[in-house]
Amino acid sequence: MNINHEQVLVAKCVNGKLTSVRVDVSPITQELGMVIESAEAGNLLLSFELGEQYSQGNHVIQGGAVTMALDAGLAFSALSMIKDGQSVATLNMQTQFFKPVHPGKVWVRAKVDKPGRNIMFCSAQLVDKDDRVLATAQSPLQVINL
Repeated sequence: MNINHEQVLVAKCVNGKLTSVRVDVSPITQELGMVIESAEAGNLLLSFELGEQYSQGNHVIQGGAVTMALDAGLAFSALSMIKDGQSVATLNMQTQFFKPVHPGKVWVRAKVDKPGRNIMFCSAQLVDKDDRVLATAQSPLQVINL
């Protein structure tokens, strides 16, 4: 059986009630400084370090980097509800940007709004240290048997 190492890590966090777990399972999660701050089935709080390398000329994080963090949150919320030997893939993603995101630490609150055997509908909010919502995203994610 193939293994999704991200799903294995999320399951350990959910089942063991682990907090503040660094996600070092892939180059992108390492680059983003991704941490699972808290996790329960269908609900996760993640943190990211969005550094200067993602900023535009006006010292604002580029929208693609913000979307990348939100997409990770959406995927990890869905991963918290699937079985071993499964994974998920984003089918479509809608992102709304409300305020500029500046370099530094941000948090993503992500949840499964409607679970399903084949498709999970998820949503996420990206917030700053003052808990201001800077961006949101929604997505259906396909459940894949590995």
